[in-house]
Amino acid sequence: MITEKDVEVNCFTPRDYQVELLDKACKRNVIVQLGTGAGKTFIAVLLLKEYGLQIMSPFENGGKRAFFIVDKVALVDQQADHIQCHTTLNVGKMHGNLNSNVWDNQKWFDEFMSVHNVVVITAQVFLDLIDHAYFNISRLALVIFDECHHALGVRHPYRIIMDRIMRVPEEDQPRILGLTASLINDKTPPRQLEAKLSKLECVLNSVIETASDLVAISKYGARPTEFVVASSDYDPSRACGGEILLLLEDYRKFCTSTQEFDPDFDIDPRKPIQEALNRTLAVLRQVGPWAAWKVSQMWEKELHKLTKQSFLQEKTVNFLIMGETCMTTVRKLLEPKMRPIKNLESLSPYLPNKVTRLIEILSLFNPERRTAKEVEEDPLSGIIFVDQRYVAYTLNVLLKHICRWEPSFKFIQSDFVIGFSGGSFASDDSQGLHKRQADVIRRFRQGELNLLVATSVLEEGVDVRHCNLVIKFDRPIDYRSYIQSKGRARKRDGSAKYFILVDEADSAKCSEDLRDFVQIEKMLLRRCRNVHNPGIESDTELGLVGNVDNLVPPYIVESTGAQVSLSSAIGLVNRYCAKLPSDIFTRLVPQNRLITVNYNGRTLYKAELLLPINSPIKHPISLETPVENKKLAQMAIALEACKVLHRNGELNDHLLPVGRESIAELLNQLDEDPDEWAPGLSAKVGSARRKQLYDKRVATALHEALPIKGEPCYIYVMELELLKEPSLESNPKRRRFANPLDYEYLFGFLSSRILPKIPPFAAYLRQGDMRVHLVRASTQVTLNSQNLTMIKHFHHYIFKNVLQLCKANLDFHMDASTPINTLIVPLRRS
Repeated sequence: MITEKDVEVNCFTPRDYQVELLDKACKRNVIVQLGTGAGKTFIAVLLLKEYGLQIMSPFENGGKRAFFIVDKVALVDQQADHIQCHTTLNVGKMHGNLNSNVWDNQKWFDEFMSVHNVVVITAQVFLDLIDHAYFNISRLALVIFDECHHALGVRHPYRIIMDRIMRVPEEDQPRILGLTASLINDKTPPRQLEAKLSKLECVLNSVIETASDLVAISKYGARPTEFVVASSDYDPSRACGGEILLLLEDYRKFCTSTQEFDPDFDIDPRKPIQEALNRTLAVLRQVGPWAAWKVSQMWEKELHKLTKQSFLQEKTVNFLIMGETCMTTVRKLLEPKMRPIKNLESLSPYLPNKVTRLIEILSLFNPERRTAKEVEEDPLSGIIFVDQRYVAYTLNVLLKHICRWEPSFKFIQSDFVIGFSGGSFASDDSQGLHKRQADVIRRFRQGELNLLVATSVLEEGVDVRHCNLVIKFDRPIDYRSYIQSKGRARKRDGSAKYFILVDEADSAKCSEDLRDFVQIEKMLLRRCRNVHNPGIESDTELGLVGNVDNLVPPYIVESTGAQVSLSSAIGLVNRYCAKLPSDIFTRLVPQNRLITVNYNGRTLYKAELLLPINSPIKHPISLETPVENKKLAQMAIALEACKVLHRNGELNDHLLPVGRESIAELLNQLDEDPDEWAPGLSAKVGSARRKQLYDKRVATALHEALPIKGEPCYIYVMELELLKEPSLESNPKRRRFANPLDYEYLFGFLSSRILPKIPPFAAYLRQGDMRVHLVRASTQVTLNSQNLTMIKHFHHYIFKNVLQLCKANLDFHMDASTPINTLIVPLRRS
């Protein structure tokens, strides 16, 4: 979600980079360069959906197909599963050891292609299909190259495949999408990188599209003051004695080498023990023995809980007890020195020099060391980025204790934010962790917290307030990490500071990397093809900054005198989009398109603007009169949009966006249910303080559906399917739950009417995550008076005695006038 503070005034707010790159991939061949985990495959999935109409046509009727080409056999299953999970397409798989008989026979191959819309295939097998004429390139709609930088190899199959594609007529060539993470992530010197990118573009007949978020940060983001702080190397054995390091390393080697457990037959206890050992070692080396003491206590309790699981074999329990003993030993070795520590002075000898430097940096923001004006205008708002999740957690614990001990650090209100996609954080309750993270980010945005310790989850995508301090606890290893973390230090007044903490052993390497990053940044800005959003520098070049508002008269509201000019129109459009109702995950931005026209031998520009989907203005707003340069066209179309928005009541007479309260009032007129932002109801919908009366309603299909004696009625079966067993936190007593599909009996209900078909839906119960299927039985049943009475008794007994839902002073009464006219019945599968 874009907040009003974040509104751009010089350019239209850029779209999410994945949406923008998809749009470009639909129009031309592109190479997408994004870091690992940044969503390359997601863009491929979106593009496959765009080509769905072509690749779902019957193959025997000339339908085309898409191929996702990978370099390694191991990636075939991974990418195929990903596409299958996120699309409704039929995905086939081919490599040297799988479906090798298919290309031995043309008929079998055609049958295979008729069944599958997308084929994930290794490069060499795909090349063989083309060379042996089993598949014609003209039948290709889309080719996706995973890790496409391999095409730079002279004899690599990727390069040979592209050579074959380029030989066919242009109209028969497929759309090409290249995916790679290595162009920015590897250590290619900047001078060679430029030539490398150009060569790859030529080989793949594609245009490299830089992740526009990186370019946007470089081009439009506030530039913080950068500092590299070197600290002497830390030897944990000096601070805590070498026996703890030796103990942890020995246990870790033993866990790795033991062959005692068969993964096919045993519950393997090595994973939690290895995680405990690895995390404790990482914390000891990076945050020091005090933090390792705290972590060892947590893992001691966690492993002790695991030993109490009744279904574990004796050898598994004994192995877990060994891990618990190791954590207990670490705790007891550290405890005599760590427990007496109650102030920063006594803690300092045990802190790594990097942590000491971190504390010194934070002390610069102590209100007592700053003027009252500085404190008021520039209060601390900072993020500390670390690489490992446990380091984030323990560093936050350390800072909280220092704030508790030292009055000079009372101004710090910290918390931690971590990713939760892999492993467990002493718990696998990712849903609860997600809720906690959202609450922490909300409190940071509102100013309740002024310091976050975070992993890379906050480097990208998550919207937080403008920070005046960003500290990179671990040196950035690639350009994306550097530019994204630096981009969080975006205080507009230039007071933001960006610190990189490095060990002396890494300082030379860090300096070298930073020089390369600066060169890469300049190179990316040169290559930026964001043609529909030119930067402010074009104004300066054309001499328009001083007199641009004189070129076109401003739009003035007669009743109030409010006005918007060329120079302020873009900011107002962005502000309007930011005020449209949305959740925290939605990025509502205008889509701007520049159109080149030739007039008397001169190149002029028109523009077209499309507002977000939930704006009432649905049609594109066009600029009819061409202008001299791109930036002026952009300003002019924004001014035209402001006029349209005001005429349609989206801007008030002060030329301010209409607020959410007015939207809520309009929705109240259209809908009898109060909206979330309804005036006078400040409490949030769903919260305990929001008390309102609602009418209970029942679907009309259930009205007048009561079975009648002697008349046929329909049996509806309620089938529950267990999708996921409850987590250990949801099931602390470790009860075993069977899948309802394994039961002989199940429930259903009777209805005299045929109900509309209802798709399967999810139900989240104590027994786990279920999928509910409501199915009408193939046979009808006719009830006599005795059967009908017995079924009513059963229905009453279930709700009163079993579920205990019947309140006192209520009578059981069922006839045609009651709201729900169905009767619950027990059923046998046979």
